[in-house]
Amino acid sequence: MRISMIAVIGPIKHVPKENITPLEYLPAHLKYFEETSTDKLLVMGRVTYENTCTFIGKPLGATLPGRKIIILSRTPELTYTQDNENLFQASSADDAIFVAYQMGADEMIVVGGESTHQLFFPLTDRLYITHVFGCFSGYQYFSKFTLEDWKVVSRNYESANKLNPFNLSFKVFDRTRQEAKDKKIVTLENFSL
Repeated sequence: MRISMIAVIGPIKHVPKENITPLEYLPAHLKYFEETSTDKLLVMGRVTYENTCTFIGKPLGATLPGRKIIILSRTPELTYTQDNENLFQASSADDAIFVAYQMGADEMIVVGGESTHQLFFPLTDRLYITHVFGCFSGYQYFSKFTLEDWKVVSRNYESANKLNPFNLSFKVFDRTRQEAKDKKIVTLENFSL
């Protein structure tokens, strides 16, 4: 199973502050997110999940069409995950990976927030990065990574226009360093808590 990560970053690798650069001002990224994540398993922290529900105008317990979601939370038994077959809860990265293997997922995409990105970054094989070329405040920083550990396998650019006020680049990076290739593969057979 591939573990991937998706993020929007600004000039200094920070995640835009919601009230400064809301995602509704980046429809090209929203389209990219939908295309990239449909039919995939998503992992997000509880706060990111709840903010996503607010953003899309859905109640807690909703999912995104065509996607299953694992909510990473230390809060025991989130009530809104209990009656939805596409919504799961995990209390750790190991739990989330275990759930993903049980589901037979080919790819698990970590959506965020910052602590969830940091938790999964050492395990990540692929990055889907939307770089926003604009000046704005940020309050979350994306995990530091050096380009020598990663290879760009795809890149596209979109110029600012009426719908997207900033120039955007969409890059997909695959990890190239040997440490990533040698990491222990977790399977149901060797998984332990």
